[in-house]
Amino acid sequence: MTRFLALRSVYMILVMIGISILVFALSRMSGDPRYLYMTPGTRWSQEAWDARGKELGLDRPLVMQYVVWAAGAVRGDFGDSIWHKRNSLKVILERAPATLQLSGIAYVCAIVLGTALGVASAVTRGSMLDLVVRSFALVGQAAPPFWIALVLIYVFAVILDWLPTSRRGDWTHFVLPVTTLAWLASAGITRITRSALLEVLDSEYVKLARAKGVGRAKIVFKHALKNALVAPLTVAAILFASFITGTVVVEMVFAWPGLGRLAVEATLQTDFPLVTGLTVIFAAVFLLSSLAADLLYAYIDPRIRIY
Repeated sequence: MTRFLALRSVYMILVMIGISILVFALSRMSGDPRYLYMTPGTRWSQEAWDARGKELGLDRPLVMQYVVWAAGAVRGDFGDSIWHKRNSLKVILERAPATLQLSGIAYVCAIVLGTALGVASAVTRGSMLDLVVRSFALVGQAAPPFWIALVLIYVFAVILDWLPTSRRGDWTHFVLPVTTLAWLASAGITRITRSALLEVLDSEYVKLARAKGVGRAKIVFKHALKNALVAPLTVAAILFASFITGTVVVEMVFAWPGLGRLAVEATLQTDFPLVTGLTVIFAAVFLLSSLAADLLYAYIDPRIRIY
């Protein structure tokens, strides 16, 4: 396991270096960074232009510019946001709690609901309940999140006038965005849990337990479910990272002041320091979640060992 962790750490560092090179290259391919700091309709003197370039390190070779930028990124210094006029990391940290709160609630709902529906569908295979659960999963995976969000707003906010449509407030403001965000994830977990549990229920040791007269509930929850949860839980480990980085549509539709909306706003404002900071942080979250998924996979199933 120690060797595995060491290798994965090296791979993660190499991947992060590759991502940082790509992000830095894209920021330079858009043109001279000094143009981003110019107010439209104004002109700079040659002395001011050269001074600004020296301040940004543009007088150095491109490789040195990357080294300086990467060294700052490691310390959390991605530069000052062009739009917010202050440190990019501080702007990201201010928006992070809103996304973490929304994603955390949606994540718990998706795991609990998806696992429960998957188990219920598997143990009642071929019944009406199984058909309803599979329909729920099919709609959740087929319908675009923005369409689900708009339908929920139209039904529960416009027609019924039960829930607010936007902004972050009390618990009523969480219902629609959490439902939208959790539906797709719970649908996927439902299908994975159902398939895995059906495979385990058809295995020989489960048939032997039935022949010995073991109760149905004990077979499902003590013998079958633990082995069937290997695949769903490893997917769930990566799911949280996808929630953190995949809330763009939900946050834009519901005007949620989180990282997804911040990424869109920074892109529209051509705020490269903020965009690069968000990209690097999102990549790090995905890599750490992938490592957690591998470790969880080995921990849950004792037949699997990673050396």
